[in-house]
Amino acid sequence: MKTSQTAILVTTLVLAITSSSAASILVGLVDTGEIYASDDSGASWHLLSTLPIRDAVSLCAGSSDSDLALATRSGAFFVSTDAGLTWSAHSAVAASDVAAMTPTDVGVLVLITESGTIWESTDEGAMFSPIAALPGIDHVSLTRGLSGMLFVLTESGAVFESLDAGISWQAAGAMPISDAVEIVSSGEDLYVLTESGEVWRCIDGDGFWQPAGDLSQVGMSGFVSDGAGCFYAASREGEVAVSSDGETWDWVGAINQLNVTALATDLPVVAVPGGGEVPVPFAAGAPRPNPVGGAHSALTIPVSLLESDTVRIDCFDARGRWVAGRESEHIGGGDVFDITWEILPLPAGVFFARLSTGSGATASARWVVVD
Repeated sequence: MKTSQTAILVTTLVLAITSSSAASILVGLVDTGEIYASDDSGASWHLLSTLPIRDAVSLCAGSSDSDLALATRSGAFFVSTDAGLTWSAHSAVAASDVAAMTPTDVGVLVLITESGTIWESTDEGAMFSPIAALPGIDHVSLTRGLSGMLFVLTESGAVFESLDAGISWQAAGAMPISDAVEIVSSGEDLYVLTESGEVWRCIDGDGFWQPAGDLSQVGMSGFVSDGAGCFYAASREGEVAVSSDGETWDWVGAINQLNVTALATDLPVVAVPGGGEVPVPFAAGAPRPNPVGGAHSALTIPVSLLESDTVRIDCFDARGRWVAGRESEHIGGGDVFDITWEILPLPAGVFFARLSTGSGATASARWVVVD
């Protein structure tokens, strides 16, 4: 990452860190500016540095295995090019409710605010510009998937996805929870941690979420995947747990600090072909009308196909229970088509449509039914 002209001096208790190409370093962030590191999978921790801030909220890796980026709730942004030993102040985001950030490509960072504004920097954090806005006021987390897709999580359990680096968004499922903390990706799967310690999983990003594990601990605040199938979680009081599958967890160590707010690894971001725009063979847009009255029987869902195929639709409620289905319809490829589905009246609530092609591709759409 670029080095700011104004360097911030920090106090360190270590002389050096040996970096490697693997994600060998686990980093913990305290909201009062302390940065801790562990090189033994969370068993022991040492203080790296301290920044003069009081509202740190997010920490992520950069373009190399020694780059880290840090954001505060009030919009301040800092970078480190030596694995967290020293930090430099970069730009500031004109927001007072920054919630999370993630890299989307080499040198590109995206932030989400609690109120749903998406900010992007294409110059490693030197300057941020707003690029989109999401509905709602409780956005808490943002992550980059394996293929470059972006996912945003709300505290109330809704997930949104973007196929074009944050410009446009669509619903990607929801969980019946009210205390979501963080969303992370591992391969093609997504995982969500709640404040009460529950872990939810979405396989292949298909929009259907199921309980995956439980840390049996309240006050969870940090969650990260190391890119090799291993997960780490931290509580606000600094206890750290590790899991190889997101289901079974072992408590391994402690940062010994209150108000831990985030975990990160030193795993650098890799380039996404096509500048982050990832073509997909099958996608579904937002249903309309949305919300829909319970007595309304027609729902229109826009879909796009690269090649002609058959498409089937199945409807599920918020708990994943099948409600209704629509037989397969053949659709031509290379354009966007509207599928109109005549369905029976539904009770008030959140519903999901799972669309599947004859060749095995899937997509999902979410809508709300009101009385």
